Order: sequence, then C-alpha cells, then structure tokens
Amino acid sequence: MERALNQLLAKVTKTFGDRLVSVVLYGSAAVGDHHEGFSDLNVICVLQQISTRELEESESVFRWWREQKNPAPLLLSEHEFQTSSDCFAIEFHDIKSNHRILQGKDIVSNLVVDDSFYRAQVVVSGARIPAAEALEDSAEEIRAAAAPLVTGDGSRVARSGSPRLGVGIR
Repeated sequence: MERALNQLLAKVTKTFGDRLVSVVLYGSAAVGDHHEGFSDLNVICVLQQISTRELEESESVFRWWREQKNPAPLLLSEHEFQTSSDCFAIEFHDIKSNHRILQGKDIVSNLVVDDSFYRAQVVVSGARIPAAEALEDSAEEIRAAAAPLVTGDGSRVARSGSPRLGVGIR
C-alpha cells in the first residue's frame, strides 16, 4: 500500500509541481484498516485551480492509478474542496473522520461540513426508511413507468417535444 501511494505521490508531484496543494488519503486505508484485495485506496488531489490543462495532464496518472485497481483520485481545486461539502456531506464527513495528509497542506482539519442538504434518511408516506431503500423503490417505479417507452430491441422511443431521459441506478 505505501509503495503504491509513494508512486502516486511521485507522479502527481511531477505532473502538477507547485500547483499541487494537497494529497489526501481517506477511508479505511487512512486509519490502518486497509485489507489488500478488498479495500480501496481513496485519494483526493487538490490543486490551486483546475482547467483543461490540469485535466489533460491528470489523465495518464489517473489511468495508471486505475490500472493498479484503485478508484480514480478525486481532483478538486482548493476552492471546490472548501465549498462543495454541502453537495457531498456524507463523503466529507468520512474524509474528516478518516484521513491522512500524504503531501502538502492540511486542508481537512479545519473544514466545516455543510449539512444543509444532508439526507441520511428519507421520509416516505410518514415512515422513515433508509435512503438506499427509497432509491431502490423509486428506481422500480421509474423502470415501470419507462417500460412503454422502450422498444423490443431496448432502444428508447422519444416522445415528440420530450427530451430523452436516461436513469441509472447502481
């Protein structure tokens, strides 16, 4: 694990140089609970800014990292990291609780997670059920409603004046 992380650090440092603000490992690996073959190495690379240049430069490094059986690192500008916790509150709580600064500035310790849009549970018909269960139920309803819009070969039929709608549930 440490060898892979050191290789990643060398590659992102070479690629981004002084534009690299911080590299953060988060999740189980950051707190010593990494199990080879089962656990992911979750990494955030924070840059001063992100433009098409940085996206293009990151492609080969991130492809290499994925080939090592790791999820692609999150690539955020420092501003995005500080201001997007409202959209990803669950992820940012995990990052705050389970992180290790691999390189650069500690951007996590003083982060304030905005819980204004946090949805750990969904209220459906007066009963509280886990969000994943609610999504699963909604997905079934969406599939049933969309069935008449799908032809026998699986292609979608667009209604006149209506945009095509693609719904994906993992």
